[in-house]
Amino acid sequence: MNLVVTNPNQSIQFNPEKIDLIKRTICEGATNDELQLFIEQCRRTGLDPVLRQIYFIKNKKTGKVQIQTSIDGFRLVAERSGVYEGQTAPQWCGEDGVWRDVWLSKTPPSACKIGVHKKGFREPLVAVAIFDEYAQKHKYDDQYGKHKAGDLSGLWAQMPALMLSKVCESLAIRKAFPNDLSGIYTREEMAQAEEPVETVPTKKEITKIELPAAMIAEAPQKSVSVENSNNPPELSIGTEYRVPFGKKYVGKTIAEIGMDDAIMIVQYFNKKAHEENRDHTAEELEFIGHVENFIRESRKK
Repeated sequence: MNLVVTNPNQSIQFNPEKIDLIKRTICEGATNDELQLFIEQCRRTGLDPVLRQIYFIKNKKTGKVQIQTSIDGFRLVAERSGVYEGQTAPQWCGEDGVWRDVWLSKTPPSACKIGVHKKGFREPLVAVAIFDEYAQKHKYDDQYGKHKAGDLSGLWAQMPALMLSKVCESLAIRKAFPNDLSGIYTREEMAQAEEPVETVPTKKEITKIELPAAMIAEAPQKSVSVENSNNPPELSIGTEYRVPFGKKYVGKTIAEIGMDDAIMIVQYFNKKAHEENRDHTAEELEFIGHVENFIRESRKK
């Protein structure tokens, strides 16, 4: 891709060598159009992706692209504009709607507001962020009882007022500088759209899905089960997890479908995840985990 971009207002430059480096590392998997769009956003903001000031995020499952930066990146864009004149101190409120300069309650605030002062404007450009619209929460109950669906996760559980203020500041700065930051978001703004990596659904919450027809057709005609194995290794021990995958498997335990079929399903999930360049889904991970536990417990006998 022959593309040379320079920004006369900033020191950042994009020569063919740097663009090739960005495509191979930071924008791995990007199409030429996606790469060009990302480079244009870098040029427009003056943020350098090599210095980790701006990020290219591509969802492996959906292919959707997001361009993100940190709140420090937003602040840098504002300061470089030449018309940024500071901002108001953040204020938080609870459900009572009373604004406070500091949030001391153990309950997370309901909202935060911040105003950005910009040269030529009589009043600050104020943004309001609603906590429930941005807070990152667990989507499932933890199988070990550490958290429940709807509980706050990550830094949103530890520092809810600070995280909300970062979102609000991002909104206010983008409102003040839409030409520079339109289409670019901070990680705090997008947190709710991300599923916590440690989240695992419970058995009751697993959606009963079917394996593709081709997968079912490839299944062995005869499973190594408790009934037909010549040398069954205590397959009735361990988890009684019931399989949610495929018409011929739904509702049966791993012991009932046999290890051949169970391992075949695991191999299929590994193959599909590799082919689609994605991580395993929560349902796949749950099933794989039970198969691994089942094998370990069987070997103890």
